[in-house]
Amino acid sequence: MPTYSFQCTACNKSFELTMTMAEHSAKKFVCPKCGSKKVRQKLSMFATSTSKHQIPKQRSKWALEREAKQAAANKVDKKKPAKKVKKKVVKSKASKSR
Repeated sequence: MPTYSFQCTACNKSFELTMTMAEHSAKKFVCPKCGSKKVRQKLSMFATSTSKHQIPKQRSKWALEREAKQAAANKVDKKKPAKKVKKKVVKSKASKSR
């Protein structure tokens, strides 16, 4: 659940609340010190993580060099066009006589 930072305008106390996004959308924030509803949200840092989009792990210098060599080798292979072999069609003498 996200943590939101607030500041009470009545008593000037800063506080944080952990709540769901639905609770945050309801905008029912109350100062824990004085009970005032006159609070404003402060800007704060946040981070997200899901199972689909994870931060990639750092790879070693050796692994990066190996991947670069493999990519370079793949580019060289793609540049050379495959030679086409023309097949000669040989008709037999029996088919010519007909």
